[in-house]
Amino acid sequence: MFISRQKAVITAALCLAVGISPTDARADNSVIKSDKQLVYTLHTHLYASSQSLPSPDEIQLAAVCFVTDMSECEDNIFGNSSNPPDYDLNDAERCRKEGYTLTSCAAGETPEGFCIYNKAYFARCVCPSGYKTCEPPYYGVGAACGDKYASCEEDTERACEELDSEFTDTCQDGWKVDPNDSCKYDPTYGKCCNLCSGYDYTTIPNGYVQDGESCLDCDGQTKYKVIVNPCDGFQDCGSMGGAAGAETCQSGNTIKYDNCKPCPNLGTYTSCPSSSVCEYEDCSGLWYATGCKSGYTDYCDYCAM
Repeated sequence: MFISRQKAVITAALCLAVGISPTDARADNSVIKSDKQLVYTLHTHLYASSQSLPSPDEIQLAAVCFVTDMSECEDNIFGNSSNPPDYDLNDAERCRKEGYTLTSCAAGETPEGFCIYNKAYFARCVCPSGYKTCEPPYYGVGAACGDKYASCEEDTERACEELDSEFTDTCQDGWKVDPNDSCKYDPTYGKCCNLCSGYDYTTIPNGYVQDGESCLDCDGQTKYKVIVNPCDGFQDCGSMGGAAGAETCQSGNTIKYDNCKPCPNLGTYTSCPSSSVCEYEDCSGLWYATGCKSGYTDYCDYCAM
């Protein structure tokens, strides 16, 4: 029996269901699972002794219908009657058209999901089982597969330096790692802060002035070194005190004046006589007698035996 030139109808579902094996045709059925859909391919080799084979335009594929899909198949028993398969595609084009677009993988990756038409094409690249992503402070050990590794190893120094290039675990003398600005992966790494050794004052007390530059300590507090205010241009008026309206300046615990009261000039001795009791007059810089020592008599401001 010969195949007519009428349209050849190849119904894959019917042949598989009832086990028909046509004597004039040989069907080779394959099933490929690609993601969520099954792609059915039917390779049909027709033999005819004297009549020519049907053209591709005369071949139609039967629609595959499910119970819930009857609206899709109503009056349409040929699923691709309006869009016949492209028999002019070569195997590489068939693979690419069906989503098998990859031909190589990155170092460490393995191809998966090969195209049945051409094994050089596949669907995806995967890493070996057990590979994982390493996140700081852990870093991959050995060869990488994309961004994954067979194992991860802790390296807090590297993680801290990547977090902030100023982080360190070694500070200069008088400094330490700032506990308020340390690395979250390892608190022994961080920015160095000044211990401000010798800077004993947080404010400058009266009678003193700042000595040199201030210092910012690890708590963010400004600290100072101080010295006694020299009060240049002012003088210590001693017990006399300042003149009326004189300006003052505190030098340590001493009040100095820019003008002292007039000196009474009571001082007469550069040193106190051994027979006398004396007081020192600051303004004149001399001693004056206030009495005689025991055993001495005052003879008109002169003490004698």
